[in-house]
Amino acid sequence: MQKQPHAAPTLVEIEEEMLRNQKKIERRTKAFFTCPACNSKVNDTKFYSHLTHCAPDLIPHHLRNKKKHTRARPDGVVVMAPRWPGSQAGAVIAQRLEDQYRAEVLELSFGDRRRTLEQVADATGTSIFRVKRAIRQASRSIPLVVDPPGKVLDLDVLFEDQDIIVVNKPPFITHHPKHRWLGGTLLNSVLGWVETNGGDPTTVGPATRLDRDTSGVCVFAKTKAAASVVGQTLAAPIGLGPYGGSMKQYLTLTEPLSPPNSNSRMPADLAVGEEFVVRKSLAVGPQRKNAAPLVQVTEVFDGGKDAETRFELLEKSPQGHELLLCTLHTGRTHQIRVHLQSAGRSVLGDTTYGSILTEAEFGSTASDWEQGSLKSSDGAIGRQALHAWRLRFLHPRTMEEMEVTAPLPKDMNRAARKIMVNHPYVGDFLEEEEEAVVAEVAEVGEVAEVEEEVEEVVVEVEEVVEEVVEEEQQEETEKQDLQKQMEV
Repeated sequence: MQKQPHAAPTLVEIEEEMLRNQKKIERRTKAFFTCPACNSKVNDTKFYSHLTHCAPDLIPHHLRNKKKHTRARPDGVVVMAPRWPGSQAGAVIAQRLEDQYRAEVLELSFGDRRRTLEQVADATGTSIFRVKRAIRQASRSIPLVVDPPGKVLDLDVLFEDQDIIVVNKPPFITHHPKHRWLGGTLLNSVLGWVETNGGDPTTVGPATRLDRDTSGVCVFAKTKAAASVVGQTLAAPIGLGPYGGSMKQYLTLTEPLSPPNSNSRMPADLAVGEEFVVRKSLAVGPQRKNAAPLVQVTEVFDGGKDAETRFELLEKSPQGHELLLCTLHTGRTHQIRVHLQSAGRSVLGDTTYGSILTEAEFGSTASDWEQGSLKSSDGAIGRQALHAWRLRFLHPRTMEEMEVTAPLPKDMNRAARKIMVNHPYVGDFLEEEEEAVVAEVAEVGEVAEVEEEVEEVVVEVEEVVEEVVEEEQQEETEKQDLQKQMEV
């Protein structure tokens, strides 16, 4: 008899299991002590031996000889040696020493004179592993910054309920902070939104991640149970995984095709509606000086991970620019950009994996792109034209299929019009911008009419002034003639 596969637990079952575990932890806390270094629960009788292996620096020097009850002084007199005071008092002492140790490690690592992990370990007399763990535990103890709505950005919420919140990420904003004590990112704004609406920001976590310059759909889980289900759902392709997987689709504008690449077997000239698939493993390349390492195509046995992207040509401009619909079957770092590069294409505005357009096309030089100084009014897009357009997945609680779509941002719409790419996905979202342009033109027209009226008034005033000046000059001449006649 074939064994039936184990069904994945539902969100309700995960919540119940987490509640039972929490009750177990509360019961164990009464008879167990918490290690300050690793936060694990340790039995009373094993607390001392645990510290000797986990963090011996948390045991004071005069208490490290637990078994010796006496010791001999240099003068030969035998005295009572200090003994281990017990787990309860020892836990208090260890916690105080751990706080001092973490403060010293953070000061050495992030102070005015930053030191490497090896230097910090030498200065504190501990191992590198101990230093890394202290930094990690110290950072986790710091709460994330909560940015109130409107402080950094006004969130565009696409969907929200008790389990998840889906937002439309704008470009040029970081997804999450580098350090917990920093704010100003999308995650911090989501925390502020949840707190303002009566939720608990401490349990909110990201389920997807986008680069700083990429816009589109972003999912955040509101509870730990929802994060467990949504994380497994979004990690698998549609129809696979314990929770049905997900389908992620992006829209991107490309630059004109590069010269043919002899190593690329991708079609150079596609008709609208045609598709091509790139199945190439990706891996992070070597470290670069003063720059993040690049992702590159490699073989699986060289450390690469399987990656697959399906591209569909939606529209093509006369100059060779393309509007592509990208469907991800895996979710690797920079997957779309690197796969397009391997296919002889590049995302519009991508200064890392693509080429720079000429000044004749966009009225801007390559240095302007590299410095990020291009303006939307120039018709360019000062970032890679990549947008997370659609996400389809099963809701973590109801297990019903849901689809979320994020409209294209204005800078991509402007760039599409500049390169003459016309498609419903672009045109549907330009009505508001067109109305704003019409209003601006009307306002400019009104200003021009007022300026013309002012000019007419100025001309009339100047004519009046000239007449007054002429009359005064004539009167002065008549006076002078009269004085001459009287003298004669």
